[in-house]
Order: sequence, then C-alpha cells, then structure tokens
Amino acid sequence: MYKAGNKNNHLIPVLITATLSAAIVPWSTASAVETLFDVSAGPRIDELHWSFSGEPVGPNILSEVIWRSVDSVQIGADFRATTDGGFVLDAGIALGKIYDGRVEDSDYAGDNRTAIFSRSESETVDDDVIDISLAVGRAFPVTDAERTAITPMFGVSYHEQDFRVSRGDRLISGAAATTVPVVDIAGASYQAEWWSTFLGLQIEHRGSQWDTWGRVEYHNVDYEASANLDATTNPAQPDRIKQKSDGSGPVYEIGARYRYSRNLAFSARFTWSNWDTDSGTHRSIFADGRVADTELNTAQWERNAVLLGVTFISE
Repeated sequence: MYKAGNKNNHLIPVLITATLSAAIVPWSTASAVETLFDVSAGPRIDELHWSFSGEPVGPNILSEVIWRSVDSVQIGADFRATTDGGFVLDAGIALGKIYDGRVEDSDYAGDNRTAIFSRSESETVDDDVIDISLAVGRAFPVTDAERTAITPMFGVSYHEQDFRVSRGDRLISGAAATTVPVVDIAGASYQAEWWSTFLGLQIEHRGSQWDTWGRVEYHNVDYEASANLDATTNPAQPDRIKQKSDGSGPVYEIGARYRYSRNLAFSARFTWSNWDTDSGTHRSIFADGRVADTELNTAQWERNAVLLGVTFISE
C-alpha cells in the first residue's frame, strides 16, 4: 500500500524548533561569543542509484536508474558560534550547479538484471543540488590549554537533487543482443529530497596559526522522490513516478584553517557521505490515470566535495 505521507517529515519543523531552543538558552547567559563565518567553493561529485521490483509477478529488479559522475561547482556558507561556556551552534547552506553527468536507465525481464529489454544512456547538465543543515552541541576541552576539544552535536539537515535529462538516446537490446538508438529522450526530470536528523562528533585542534578538525555524523534519513517522464513515444511507460523510503548513512569531513590574521583565515576541507535506504514504495502514474504500486528496492546517494574558503573570525 502506498503511504499517503511520510510521518517523519512532520517531525522536522518540531526538531528544528527544538534545536534552535537548545541554542537560545546558552546564548542568553553567555558573556562572550566567538563566531566563524566561512564562504567556500569547489568541485563536487554526486552518484545516485535506485531500482524497483516487478514482484510478485515480475523480476526482483524490473528497472534501475544510475546517475554517474554528476559533476558540479559548489558554493556554500557556514556559520559557527561558540559561547564562553562551550555551547556551539552550527548552520550551513550550499548550492551546487551541475555542468556534467551521465544517467543510465535499464529495464529487465529476468531476476538479478537478466534479460534486459530496454536501456537508455543520457546526459544531465544545467541542474542543481542543495544542502542545508543546522546543529547544536557542546565543546569539551581535552587538554589543559583548551587547544583541543571534542564536540558532540545533534542536528537536522535537508538535501535535494534536481536532475534533468538534457540529451540522450533510448537503446533497446533485442534478441540478437544488439542495441540501436531509437529516439531522443531529452525532457525527463527527477527530484530527490532527503530529510534527516543526525548525531555528530567533531574533534578540533587550534594551533598558533593552523586549526585542524575532523567530523563524523550519522544520519537517519527520510527519502522522497518524484520524476516526470516522457511517455509520448511509449504509452506503456508511466508518465510520472513517486518514491518513499527511510534510510541512514554517515557524513565525514576533515579540514584545516590557516589564520592569516586575528580576524581572517583561509580554509580547506574534504567532505564525503554515503547514504542508502531500506526497501520502500515506488508508484507509477500513467497518462491515462492508471496507478501501479510496487516495491522500491533501494535508493543510494554518494557525494564528495573539495572546498576552499575564506573564514571571517569575530571574538
């Protein structure tokens, strides 16, 4: 049965309010606050993969879609405030502009990716990826000089991928295992949304000029996606699809900051994440109004980015 809504998504506003409330109380009594505002940019690569089943009457993998090497330029801003009591507020937003990527869509008549009967290979360009996060925590010094600290954190995040098929051909594998281009399939679009709550841990060391840090987060994820397809040349193909599922995965980050002056620093960091969902629901909506529900096997998303930035420091 297709779920009418994702109940966990309704918790997101509550969790955001709770996160902000947890941050406001320490600030009301703080006598000093250090803030870091970082503006960064750099290359980013996304990989996205999902498949759904045709069971109980069809194969365990009926259709599979893979976005490979989706390259974008990411621009972002991060804000971090720390009170004299060690309470921390983190917020970040990033936008990536896609300039290159490939997508492969395959359909199978047999279990375990056998008896392929349709495949398309296309490009995806001029699209966007978005990331937003908010977290609170408490820094605990681990050295007498308080130059090294561990900060447990709790937060919420939102991530979105907007992909469109810009240029491509539908390839069909016939009985002779040959493939021929059939029709240009530009025009299909896909949007995925990942809402999450997470627990994190950051370890940071501050030197005389160099600061270094490492951070790990574990996210519980609610995934929703929708696609508009071009069914004009194939009436048997759905006009739209919708997907829902839950999942989890980590985010890792390592970075360094060089303090050029008291209020200015240069930063460099690398981030990597790998999330996947449990089985969920895949709904196909046809142009004539028919609806077919089946099982989403999984949705998997991986991203990595290398970012260089400028940090403004206020103490």
